[in-house]
Amino acid sequence: MAPWGWCVADKIRVLIVDDHDRVRGGLVTALRRADPLEVVGATGCADEALQWLHERSPDVILLEVKRVDGAGLELCRQLSHNATEHAVVVLTSYLSPQEWSGARDAGAKDYALKQIDSKGLVAKIAQVADRNRNNRS
Repeated sequence: MAPWGWCVADKIRVLIVDDHDRVRGGLVTALRRADPLEVVGATGCADEALQWLHERSPDVILLEVKRVDGAGLELCRQLSHNATEHAVVVLTSYLSPQEWSGARDAGAKDYALKQIDSKGLVAKIAQVADRNRNNRS
């Protein structure tokens, strides 16, 4: 059994949504090496993220809400709408208390700053996935 109650066979499926190519690429590289995670997609496109939400069934969605199009909180709201099978985690460069309040109101379950190290990010994803799984049971 892996940490946080997940069996190694039970991968935590992660969808990355960030409109910065370099950040997205770095996250994919770091998270693909981490157990018990499986990256099921990485995109900067809101429409693609919404489509993949239904096609790829992620457990956790890492979402940068500071999008170039200015629609990050709306995307968070759409990704979180009626969410029981997945949880949105805001991943951002900085987050003020007002921004976190807005993200939480839009359905985000947690947040992490982009300067978090890989080990810390994997732990955060696993904790959020575990909380979400326990809330469903």
